[in-house]
Amino acid sequence: MSEDTEPAPAVARHFVIPAVLAGAFLLVLVLVLTLTRPPNLDEAVMHWLQNRRTPALTAIFRTVTTIGSPVGVAVTTAVGLALLFIGFRARQDLLIGATALIGAELLGTMVKLIVARPRPPLSDRVPGVSAAGLSFPSGHSTQSAAAYLIIALLLGHRMERPIRRWLVYLAAVICVGLVGLSRLYLGVHWFTDVLASWLLGGACALTVWALAITLARRRAPLSKF
Repeated sequence: MSEDTEPAPAVARHFVIPAVLAGAFLLVLVLVLTLTRPPNLDEAVMHWLQNRRTPALTAIFRTVTTIGSPVGVAVTTAVGLALLFIGFRARQDLLIGATALIGAELLGTMVKLIVARPRPPLSDRVPGVSAAGLSFPSGHSTQSAAAYLIIALLLGHRMERPIRRWLVYLAAVICVGLVGLSRLYLGVHWFTDVLASWLLGGACALTVWALAITLARRRAPLSKF
């Protein structure tokens, strides 16, 4: 084995977490395909959130869901990647970020067409909220998970202090969680839609990240990347 490449176990460990997320996503997918109606958990979460709607929360989650929309995520990702490029002159970040986001969008769209799950009834939505298309998985949640996580990874791995790195990761997870929660609160997705989206988006981001690390270290094994 060449000294310029990582041992196979070291390479494989980068793919453990994305593999676990992908496996969990497949389990949720099989569950949704098997059932003829939303599981009890979906309806319980929907009703729990409906009973806690207030004008203030509705205004907040409308804003969050707008930021987490495909357009909002694309703009956020573009700004984040541009700042990373300006700050670190790392052109590969642009490719890594774009690959994660586009990959998540393509996979999410294909799964939507395969599952063809209808959205929750209009009566469950916050009045005035519109949402077209199919329900599983949530596009907002999938794309925000992929985008925010990959940007957090690109920024975090350049931070020397672990506390700062983990604060960046925590902030990304909170943002992803809020976008998914906004879709549930507004009544446009079931809980299993959003759960699957988090798993799929996370798997996409971490798979792209694992591939980027593996390729970078094979080209420059002493590189911090």
